Amino acid sequence: MHHKARSASRTRRTPLLLTALLGVVTTLSTSPARAGEVHHSLDYEWQPGAARISIGDKTVVQDLGPLGKASVTDKVFRDGTGREVSLRGWNTSGETKIAEAGFKPFKTTADAAAAFQQMRNLTGADTVRFLISWEGVNPRPGVIDHDYLDKVAAQIKEATSRGLYVLLDWHQDLYSRHLWHKDSWFTGNGAPRWAVPGGKEYCGVVCPHWAMNLQTNELIRSAYRSFWKNTPITDLDSPAGPLPAGTPAEQTRVQDAFVWQMTQALEYLSPQLHAEDRDHFLGVDPFNEPADGGVVGSDWSRFDNDFLWPFYQRVRKVMNDTGFSTQQVFAEPLVFWNSQAGVFAPATGGHYLKQKPGPGFVFNSHFYDSGRMGPNPDGVDNNTYLPQLQDVRNEARYLGIPMFLSEYGMWLNGIGAKDTDRIIKATYQGMEQSDQWKAANGPNRIDPYTPLISGTQWHWDIYHDKHHETMNGNPDKVLTKGDGWNDENFSVVDKGSGPVSFTVDPANTERVYPRAVQGDLMNFTYNDMAKDGWKTPLDWYGLAPQGTDSHYFQGKKFALVTWRSRHSAAPTEIALPPGFDPASTAVITEKTTRFGFGAQDEAPKNLPDEVLLTQDSGTDASTARGRRLMVWDDPETGETDDTWHYAVVVADPSASDRADLTRIQSQLNRSIVRDHKNPVELLGKLDH
Repeated sequence: MHHKARSASRTRRTPLLLTALLGVVTTLSTSPARAGEVHHSLDYEWQPGAARISIGDKTVVQDLGPLGKASVTDKVFRDGTGREVSLRGWNTSGETKIAEAGFKPFKTTADAAAAFQQMRNLTGADTVRFLISWEGVNPRPGVIDHDYLDKVAAQIKEATSRGLYVLLDWHQDLYSRHLWHKDSWFTGNGAPRWAVPGGKEYCGVVCPHWAMNLQTNELIRSAYRSFWKNTPITDLDSPAGPLPAGTPAEQTRVQDAFVWQMTQALEYLSPQLHAEDRDHFLGVDPFNEPADGGVVGSDWSRFDNDFLWPFYQRVRKVMNDTGFSTQQVFAEPLVFWNSQAGVFAPATGGHYLKQKPGPGFVFNSHFYDSGRMGPNPDGVDNNTYLPQLQDVRNEARYLGIPMFLSEYGMWLNGIGAKDTDRIIKATYQGMEQSDQWKAANGPNRIDPYTPLISGTQWHWDIYHDKHHETMNGNPDKVLTKGDGWNDENFSVVDKGSGPVSFTVDPANTERVYPRAVQGDLMNFTYNDMAKDGWKTPLDWYGLAPQGTDSHYFQGKKFALVTWRSRHSAAPTEIALPPGFDPASTAVITEKTTRFGFGAQDEAPKNLPDEVLLTQDSGTDASTARGRRLMVWDDPETGETDDTWHYAVVVADPSASDRADLTRIQSQLNRSIVRDHKNPVELLGKLDH
């Protein structure tokens, strides 16, 4: 398989970039590059530590025109060569939430290998949020299931061996499946039977949506309260009876028991993750979608300060003590912190934490349009979600930590207000752009600087529509359709009996993104041309460096990546999906224009300012459909830390645009390099 061949090839490679590519390069020569002095190579990818993620600072002074200037500092992900990294991928998967596969994302290691290769080949993903379960790790008091952890480790290594970053998620949803009687409308996942309260679940008069259980189902709420208050398990009236003699003292209270099993699991997994695995291990998401259970009423500040973040600090200590001190705690906020559901689930807000968390944490939000999952009748248009995703950036800045969106998506059916493809497209737009300074930039302009939000979409389920889950142990309720859990249907893939097919427009899954840039990423735009439920192409962007007089590449798939300064001798790397045929792809940088690439993989020619398309690392050459654009933008005399660079890549531009690449380049050089403006204009119907 490809990952084995990749590992073997390392013994044949000779490093060409030496130490400049092994660490963060903060100072580079500003003398003009000459062909004989250029050493472009892909060998940096194979160097120890090149893929390892660390956290860096990025401070930008934004020119707001008549509004003056504003300085912002963002925490960003950087790789071992110094490049700013964007992480994109999938949750694997909701299969962990049901019992049929033993609380693992995949039934077998072979299934995991196939799925990771598929997502890498088809979407260019570089990240997975890998779900595991407390019940899987610790099924009985004092017992760690090492066979479960062995299988988890084997599946994780199938991801890391393909160059995928792994975020390990201890997943819970509605706390536990053991809180529900056999005829319940709903079920849960997470805590084992011995660690949940007894009693009868009841969701008030009606529970049309799972989220109502978090607000009105007293048994579910009491389970969350027991966790945050660290209640003695003997006081829970556990349906499994009293704890057996000899149960470790650390497991006699609910939260202590959770922390104990996490400690045991990480200690066991640590020696199984070798250097390359660790380079691709991002950290731990310890608690999916925290619900408060009413432990402090509606005092959300007290919940953050007295319960939620003290728990995350406990997890931080566990990771430090088990050999994962350089990995991050991906800390989620209260589940409804920026809810869109209005009176059904009012937003609880943020900016509550009195003492900032410090290093070692990532602000890890989710975003679902819960309003349109419910009664909101309004359709989604260009610009709809920019304010909501800007909330994520603002909260991360307040906390002083990086940001990540570990879940987003929509049930995969419907048109109008429930148009899946519009919702997914608009969510990615919000992750990539903001318009908070539109008064300075113009009503149809996006900001010159917007930090890109990394994330993993929910979800990649290769067993979609083919489950066999006995819901709450009831033999008369066997779930087979969708995700096999609470009537959800979020999987973007439908394995079928043959090759993987998508349940959404492939344009919404096969996406361009800037995997790594040489300096500080300033802005990124991708016009994906996804089609909505009426099969109408959503053409939301035009490139207008001279204002509104001309829109280049309208109606075409194109991407713009802009970055400032340089911190690495490694190239800027842009993941390209199958829609970019090498023979009809155009590229513009401030120094280079090119139309058409060879069908075969290219090798660097050791010339200044190269651009090339090459196979994506971690993909299988025989089945991969996407490629990546590599841009070596060499230093020039007079560069400063505020010198801007860019790359535009276009799929099948029109004949007139192809003929004008040099003129377009000249206009972009003035707009981006000289004036530090964003040349992208929003088109069509805007949601203001």
